[in-house]
Amino acid sequence: MEDVEKIVDAMGATLTRVEWEAVRNLFGSVIRTKRYGEETEVDKIDLENGSSSIYWLAVLRKLQDAGAGRLILGRKGLKSRFKWSPATVEIAEAMDRPGGASTSPQQSSGGRGSGHHARLPLGIDRVVELQLPPNLTEAEEKMIFEYLKLILKQA
Repeated sequence: MEDVEKIVDAMGATLTRVEWEAVRNLFGSVIRTKRYGEETEVDKIDLENGSSSIYWLAVLRKLQDAGAGRLILGRKGLKSRFKWSPATVEIAEAMDRPGGASTSPQQSSGGRGSGHHARLPLGIDRVVELQLPPNLTEAEEKMIFEYLKLILKQA
């Protein structure tokens, strides 16, 4: 259980509020379809959750760094996918538990300083890093990410 709390705390330290909610929904979908411990193609996550691959690759990389699974980038015709931790159910429960995760994005800046920090991968060796102001509403933050995803999609 202690490892699950560490994973959720690490997620809370790196995910924005919008990403946190998207991940909660994603975990719910994985649990409903009993895919925990298995792999999910990033394209399927896009379709189920209505965001682009660029967005989800960035979020899944954060989940991997936190220990919630492993991101496998597609090579030689294979699709990018995420292998879920066997503890997916416990992680989802800890995310939903009031006071369970000591740092969720809504409760703490997660050590990000004066605002939210976001990383958007452009490719294997290129990443756009953003520092957003701390006083953005969730709607404003989501609008900025949607705008950036649109721009990056056209590039």
